[in-house]
Amino acid sequence: MTKKQIKQYYLTYTVAAVLMLAIIYAPFAASGKTFVYREDGVAQHCRALIYCGEWLREIGRTLVTEHRLVIPEWDFSIGLGANILTTLNYYAIGDPLNLFTAFVPARYMPYFFSFLVLVRNYLSGLAFSAFCIYMKKSRPMGILAGAITYMLCSYALYAGTVHPFFVNPMIYFPLVLLGVEKVFRREKPWVLIVSVCVSAVSNFYFFYMIVLETIIYVLVRCICTYGWKRRREGLLMILKIGGYSLVGVLLSAVIFLPIIRTFLNDYRIEKEYTIASFYGKLYYEKLLSSFVSGLSLGAYTELGYGMPALLAVALLFLGENRKKYRAELKLLFVIETLLLMSPLAGHILNGFSYTSNRWMWGYSMLCAYILCELWEELTAMSTKNAARLLAFSVCYTAVITHCFTMLRKTRVRYLLPSIAVALVLLAVCLFRRGKQSRRAVQAVLLGLMLAGLTQNAYRLFETRSIPETYRSAEQINAYYDGKPEKAAKKLQEESEEFFRYVGNPSRPNAAANAGTYGMNFYWSLSNGNVSDFFAKTQTYVMRFYSYRNLNERTILTTLAGNRYYICEAGKTQNVPYGYRKVDEQEGCVIYENENALPLGYCYDSYITEEEASAWNGAQREEAMAQSIILETEAGKELQSKDGQIALAGREIALYTTKTGDGVTETERGFTVDEKGGTAVFHAEETGKEGEFYLCMEGYGFEGKGKQITLSVNMVTASGKEVSREMFYETKKSKWPSGIEDFTVNLGCPGEEIREITITFPLVGKYSFDRIYLWNQPLTDYEQQMNALRKDHLVNEQIETNRVSGDITLEDTKILCLAIPWDGGWTAYVDGEKQPLLKANYMFGALVLPEGEHHIELRYRTPWMNAGLLLTIIGVLILIGIALYDRRKEKPVQK
Repeated sequence: MTKKQIKQYYLTYTVAAVLMLAIIYAPFAASGKTFVYREDGVAQHCRALIYCGEWLREIGRTLVTEHRLVIPEWDFSIGLGANILTTLNYYAIGDPLNLFTAFVPARYMPYFFSFLVLVRNYLSGLAFSAFCIYMKKSRPMGILAGAITYMLCSYALYAGTVHPFFVNPMIYFPLVLLGVEKVFRREKPWVLIVSVCVSAVSNFYFFYMIVLETIIYVLVRCICTYGWKRRREGLLMILKIGGYSLVGVLLSAVIFLPIIRTFLNDYRIEKEYTIASFYGKLYYEKLLSSFVSGLSLGAYTELGYGMPALLAVALLFLGENRKKYRAELKLLFVIETLLLMSPLAGHILNGFSYTSNRWMWGYSMLCAYILCELWEELTAMSTKNAARLLAFSVCYTAVITHCFTMLRKTRVRYLLPSIAVALVLLAVCLFRRGKQSRRAVQAVLLGLMLAGLTQNAYRLFETRSIPETYRSAEQINAYYDGKPEKAAKKLQEESEEFFRYVGNPSRPNAAANAGTYGMNFYWSLSNGNVSDFFAKTQTYVMRFYSYRNLNERTILTTLAGNRYYICEAGKTQNVPYGYRKVDEQEGCVIYENENALPLGYCYDSYITEEEASAWNGAQREEAMAQSIILETEAGKELQSKDGQIALAGREIALYTTKTGDGVTETERGFTVDEKGGTAVFHAEETGKEGEFYLCMEGYGFEGKGKQITLSVNMVTASGKEVSREMFYETKKSKWPSGIEDFTVNLGCPGEEIREITITFPLVGKYSFDRIYLWNQPLTDYEQQMNALRKDHLVNEQIETNRVSGDITLEDTKILCLAIPWDGGWTAYVDGEKQPLLKANYMFGALVLPEGEHHIELRYRTPWMNAGLLLTIIGVLILIGIALYDRRKEKPVQK
């Protein structure tokens, strides 16, 4: 293609893409909905864009007003406090498109979010077109057909309107392969280096998949190009491509390296997943039809390329044209299809996590490229090829009709129009020839492709139910306008001290957007030390990366620096012990913790984690009210109370008094034959004081369910009822926590407990090593908190990447800082660097001698300095490559 033809192509593609996107997404406009999905879209993705915009504006404001480049790296508004980059890189920070959020006010972000969905679709087709034009394998019409198929495949539509950044690899992968091809052809490596760098910076998760898919491509390319005889050349080419790619990774290291560190420390990296040898029978029976119709197969397997793409693949293997270069495509298609059919491949490509085919963008590019390359042959087939494809289409129709008949499904109707048109088209190819016939065939084939993709999209959105599943901008902004956050913001502006609060309702990540210090967290990558705290204290949370508070457990909540419980009127049923009503504002009732602790408070003794390892989670909680728990010995200057802690908490046995219909008690639990079955427990002499926890050890489930929510209902002697729910991920779930011991807070009823009823939602076997009631006394709670508060941090200053304060001590003590322990914190006492100890499983601590001290904590993202050094090395290597290339191009003077 000439430069003029290329310009004309891009103009044609732009017009075609805009028209198709308008048609495809018309149902959203008709329903008045954005592309913001009701769950993760509202809770995470749109919130992340709002946060990213404010974060960028803050950097800009500091640069303009103070003439300093200061990048905020830590934020106490993210959960209990978290690293900004490592938490939000997966969602927003690093994606070049999200730089524009700096210019978008929060109230308009839902619209910008939707606009980016369209932009990503468009850019994916554009990147695919650039690759195809460089490869020079087809005329403009064929490239356009492949680009539209790629842009509007079911993966792009399915993922793009739920997790928009899942479409990013569809943009980066063609560019990475374009860079690979330039290296193959001895051209400059800039495209490869830059595309690898941008991919790594944008999203570590998909970069991992891009690397694996690129390795497969390069190996197949080298095998087919060089063969065994020229294996040395092939090996050198692999090393060359790997070397240039490594330069791209080095350039990204300042961001990429800290993300990798966080990922490796995430609790999920150590979890074991149950990986099946094969998918279910239904998966394979629907696979052929899904290639055309895009019917979801589960495990994120979304295809949907239309009938022309299937005919192109069939022609690739059945056609009489046996060109050598087609061997690469055949081998790639066989390899990728085998990966598609193996759960183990989905496990590996998903970062050795649960089985998920989120790499379908790679398979989609291959299928779209096959359509692009064989487009000319499809529109000018020989009699033999037409006859073979006609026979293939008839067999295909028979097979999928049989499969759907066996499944008693009627979804075959989605395929019949496309198949019928394809059969007519192939029949025409058998008997007609000439340019006019070819143009007619091209027009029909293109129309068939566009109609099939449109039908797939409408079926998908119909199944998903746009009015119920997606939110309008007005709904989103109303949801984000949380009353507890408004009240907390006002309290925060009036207060001179740091405090945390619990909001009810607690909307995911609300504090992050409001700039308040809540306890709510729902992001994929989390601090492993916080997860360790939940595990060691057996605190019930939905997931370690999804928590709303500390299960309202009195001691834990206070030790975490919580001062307020803010709830909308009428939602005051879960107010923790020791809180009193102090105000009403912003439509909320505000309760204050009468025993609240500041950001930094002091212990005069410690115990080791080894000592605490023999206790359950409730006993560790009680111990932390008396003595700080450290990983190791603190030294002679501080008293160790190993073996001296007095624990008053007591276990209360539970006895099953009756079971509901369909529930049978077994030696280790219950067998439930009917949904909603119940078991009623009785506890004798529970007492009236303190908190009561329902403790389950060794909890497990065998059955079809992957996620279970047990309902727990407690009835007191006077008839008062307290209800709680316990969400549990089974081993079959995609996200198993691996935790089998739970402690569910039932509150402080203030009277004897009559009975506890557990409702089992699913049929199956529920097992428990032990299930019992725990009474956590609070008799000494006020006295213990007063002792911790006696010596505390004053003059607190919370600044960008810095926390400081002063403290005066009469004796040697250990200062506990209610800041999640992170390797990025560096502590300075009176200007001298001092080790920051890990305490109470997730906080930081400093051993301080008597006297007046100034405390300062500075934060720097872990591994960022090392990453910056590697980035500088990458820049130097890049300069060296440029100088070397320039020297090679310089003509030799005679």
